[in-house]
Amino acid sequence: MRTTAPRNYALDLLAEAIGYRIPIVVLPFVNTNLAERATFRRSVAALRTEGVRIMLGPGEWQPHPPGAGSDRLHEFPWSRALDRVTRAAP
Repeated sequence: MRTTAPRNYALDLLAEAIGYRIPIVVLPFVNTNLAERATFRRSVAALRTEGVRIMLGPGEWQPHPPGAGSDRLHEFPWSRALDRVTRAAP
């Protein structure tokens, strides 16, 4: 068995949930180097096109500078993400 099986399984479940139109909210905790990559931006745009609510950008959650993630952990807006999920549920 591959060591990435659980990760792939989780991603498979999320991909299928999108197809079922199950409300999904993503709150990425990423640094600016990753967030500025074209591949990341395209992926975010594609997921938004499919109805996934991604809390990223102005007025949402901003990427942190590389190496500064631990300084921002206490600011992570868990309650806002949970509120979004609650509002998105049928």
